[in-house]
Amino acid sequence: MRANNKKPYFPKESKTISDINRAWERLEKAEHERELALREELIRQEKLEQLAARFNQAASKKHEAIETDIFAYEERVQAVVAVASELESENYHDIDRINARRDNVLRLWNYLLELIYARRNRLVEELKMRLLSDDYGRHLIGVEDLLQKHSLVEADINVLGERVKQVVQQTQGFVEEETPDGYKPCDPSIIIERVQALEDAYSELVRIAVERRSRLEESKLLWQFYWDMAEEENWIKEMENILSQGDIGHDLTTINLLLSKHKSIETEIHSHETALQSSLEAGNNLMERGHFGEDKIRERSKRLTEAVDFHQFLTDADDVDTWMLDILRLVSSDDTGKDESNVQTLLKKQKEITDELKSYQSTIDTLHSQASQLGETDRDGPAVKERLESIDNRYKELQELARLRKQRLLDALSLYKLCTEADGVEQWITEKEKMLVTMTPGKDIEDCEIMKHRFDGFEREMNANASRVAVVNQLARQLLHVDHPNSEDITDRQNQLNSRWADLREKAEQKREELGSAHGVQTYHIECRETVTWIEDKKRVLEQTDELKMDLTGIMTLQRKLSEEAEKIKEIHPEEAEVVRERNAKLRNVWEELNQMLKVRDAKLEEAGDLHRFLKDLDHFQSWLTKTESSIANEDTPSSLAEAEKTIDSTSTNS
Repeated sequence: MRANNKKPYFPKESKTISDINRAWERLEKAEHERELALREELIRQEKLEQLAARFNQAASKKHEAIETDIFAYEERVQAVVAVASELESENYHDIDRINARRDNVLRLWNYLLELIYARRNRLVEELKMRLLSDDYGRHLIGVEDLLQKHSLVEADINVLGERVKQVVQQTQGFVEEETPDGYKPCDPSIIIERVQALEDAYSELVRIAVERRSRLEESKLLWQFYWDMAEEENWIKEMENILSQGDIGHDLTTINLLLSKHKSIETEIHSHETALQSSLEAGNNLMERGHFGEDKIRERSKRLTEAVDFHQFLTDADDVDTWMLDILRLVSSDDTGKDESNVQTLLKKQKEITDELKSYQSTIDTLHSQASQLGETDRDGPAVKERLESIDNRYKELQELARLRKQRLLDALSLYKLCTEADGVEQWITEKEKMLVTMTPGKDIEDCEIMKHRFDGFEREMNANASRVAVVNQLARQLLHVDHPNSEDITDRQNQLNSRWADLREKAEQKREELGSAHGVQTYHIECRETVTWIEDKKRVLEQTDELKMDLTGIMTLQRKLSEEAEKIKEIHPEEAEVVRERNAKLRNVWEELNQMLKVRDAKLEEAGDLHRFLKDLDHFQSWLTKTESSIANEDTPSSLAEAEKTIDSTSTNS
């Protein structure tokens, strides 16, 4: 391991090779002790069987001895009868007492024979009952044991047959022999009837013994078939366990080793097929030739089929329960996603689960159909009914949990949409708040115009985002209307957004007023500058007007010069006389208008000067009036003559 740069394997405590060897030794020791115990028990059982057989043989021999002893007394009974007959023929004086005693002896003798016959019949009936037993064994070893016992019974029957023959031969003497006086100790018809009954019972016993041996042989074949089938099933299960292992090797050496093992398994399977076919043919032969256990075989096959169906039903029900447990873990999950995309993924998975739930209804229907085809005992049993009821209830529960989980995911999706939209709006509000901070009024009208233009764009964005705030509020109201589980969070988020939105609107209003005020100031400054410029222009105009008055003589000289030039032009160019006349007339009109405007201007300036002097006097008067009213309204009374004179002088001064 170290040479290959691999980490060495260190077994866990009590899992070392020495521990495994000790455990294996303990297992072998326990197996040996178990084998010894089984052998001792088998020896003890064999001894008990031998004792029972010896007891039966001893009892039979005892019965034979009793019969032999009794039949040995038959000659003595016959001698007593002959003596009584001779006394009666000689006319013995007390013959009545002799005959009474003879009849008593014969009656007791016949009673003894009847007891013997009855005991013989009981033995025969006992053997018959043992032969009529329905116990043909419950396993192969039991059948072999019964066959051994039956061999002993057959031996007893053969011995009993010899005795029956002896009894029949002995009874012939009572039927055929006669006494000298014609006396017979028993009615021959009774003896014949009893002998016939004994022979019939023995023949019936022999027939039953033959039938029982045949049944036992067939039972041995049947249990041998069961034994072979059990071995085949165990072998198949063992092969299935070997072939279902997931070990496919981790390097070339182990892979080659597994391949060689697999080839040997394939060889074993092919070679074992013959034994399997032989066992199956043996079972078919048993059924074809009318085995006595055919009904039981069919009943057993039916029950086995029903058991297979029942266990298949339980297996399918276990699969359904396992599937439902897996779905239960999914639909009862508290994971509602971390963001909108995650919730979308979970919703897609939830849709797949819901579709799988709907399609799984067919599997449950198949399970119900499978349950309806079970045997009557299994179908009406509580295990099947309770299992189906549990599956149906759990399926309904899964459907309800799936619906609730879908609703939870939809609620979470709505919440995340609300939060996403609210986050977007709040992020925009944060950006615009920072922008509002940067919108400081400029020091000239151009900066104010730029800021005003930026603020107008901000107001347009604000009006556009007002719909997003309305959407968030609409979503919040919808979620609160359906009693969303996160109603408190939704309300807090809604209030937070509305509060920030209201703050932004208030800041925007303040910024509008600030920019408007700054724009007004700059406009005022411009207007002031324009007014000053206008006044300066007017001053220059007035100055030019004064100069114009000083140049009126030049203008009049120019006008006279132009008139003289006009006269010359008319004389030189008579064709231009009309145009020159019009231009000269227009010039005189303009000159007159100018003089008129000048006069009007002088009048207006005079009036403006008078108005200005009037307003100045009016302001002076109002100032004096206010001061006088204040002095008169003063309620302070002079406390001395000096103060009174001072007050009078002050009042006179003001007047």
